[in-house]
Amino acid sequence: TNMPSPPRRQPAAQKSAARPGGAGEPRARQRDVLEGLRLDAVDAIVTVQENYSFSYDVVIHSLVLLDRYLMRTTCERDGDRRLASFSSRQAHCLALSCILISTKFMETQSPCIGHLVAVAGLPRNAMEDVRRFEISVLRTLEWDLHFETALDFLCRLQLDPSTAALLASVKHLFPSLVL
Repeated sequence: TNMPSPPRRQPAAQKSAARPGGAGEPRARQRDVLEGLRLDAVDAIVTVQENYSFSYDVVIHSLVLLDRYLMRTTCERDGDRRLASFSSRQAHCLALSCILISTKFMETQSPCIGHLVAVAGLPRNAMEDVRRFEISVLRTLEWDLHFETALDFLCRLQLDPSTAALLASVKHLFPSLVL
């Protein structure tokens, strides 16, 4: 039996042109640009994750840094124009810089930039772009790299004596959750 192939992702520019009224609506264009940028960056993060044994916390942290950076950059004056001019290569370099920051923050050993660039299939001269994006992400986020996940919150609740009894009483509702 012939299985239909999965639909291919359209570049953001083609999506906005295909949508009625999309080319004239700044919000729709901005959303399309961000969506395309984020998809390219997530592809790079997944590619690197497949080649390294990073914890999933590193992947999640990288995605959070990426989203926070894109959100702050979009909110800046002229941010839309800067993001609209991003190439796929720049999106990959941004993703690699987020991975690099996350591994430095969460792992005991961080990968070599040259190896990250090679795994992502980028030319060797992209190493400097990854370094530049690393500095840009850190400055844009004002070095605020910490965030809480739902699991962190539950673990913190479990340590609090006043809520430990409450968590114990509802633990049977979530048998797969290990606290």
